[in-house]
Amino acid sequence: KLLPRHVCGPVVHVAAGVLNSAAIVATSSTSTRAFMFGANRRGQCGTDGGTCNALSHPEPLQDVRHPESGLSVNFVRMSLGRLHGVGLTDSGEVYTWGSGTHGRLGHGDSVSAGAAKLGKGVRPPRRVESLKNVTIIQVTAGDGHTLCLTGSGRVFAFGTNSDGQLGQGHTMHLLSPRLVGDLDFAGIHSTYDCDGKLLPRRSSSENFAAVSAETDGGELQSSLSSLPYDKMKSQATKAGMTDQDVLAPALPTYLASSSGAVEAFKNSMPEEEPPQPPKIV
Repeated sequence: KLLPRHVCGPVVHVAAGVLNSAAIVATSSTSTRAFMFGANRRGQCGTDGGTCNALSHPEPLQDVRHPESGLSVNFVRMSLGRLHGVGLTDSGEVYTWGSGTHGRLGHGDSVSAGAAKLGKGVRPPRRVESLKNVTIIQVTAGDGHTLCLTGSGRVFAFGTNSDGQLGQGHTMHLLSPRLVGDLDFAGIHSTYDCDGKLLPRRSSSENFAAVSAETDGGELQSSLSSLPYDKMKSQATKAGMTDQDVLAPALPTYLASSSGAVEAFKNSMPEEEPPQPPKIV
């Protein structure tokens, strides 16, 4: 079956799980359609037919509708666990489906309201509500747990935790997403832009670095090694670079053109204390 040709688009993303697989097809410049195949005993393929032993060829994922707008959801990335699937939409929202055992779907329980219809512990694709106000840029599913990375560099985890795979300092399963606090470097070392938006900064042990400046032709003009800001500034001036090119490593590349971000970084630096006169004993 030539499904990509049938839906008039190329495959733009694939994912391989333990027992099943997924492919995302671009049906237009703004819309996609997901196909699943492989083991489906716990509904991990999320297809309309419910559970079955296996799907030997790609079948379309259920048509998922946005809870508020009612419009079809467009998945751009997927990750598959042994018994569940995770999808990331073009708007940065997370949907999960399949077995909800140990909370691996992040909906606050271990089974779904549709369990009687689809089989015990099986849930059709559904948005993770506790993350709806957070922009997610990456999702990944383990055997029985899920990790979500936010645009500000924070990691949320949920699901099976028998071996501490959720990074919470204990081995209790989590039914809903919880921040991995020991990785919350954005909250520990951070600065703000001119609009008050939190800008993540890398570990303070990395000191400060500069992003290579580029000419209009895209060629590297100059680069600076890891140096304190004042020394970077001096070398940047000699190299013909401006403050715009001298950034903390935590400022992601998409902020490289933001003068407000640069000023916020400079203003967040602690002021040096003036030298004290020697004490006379």
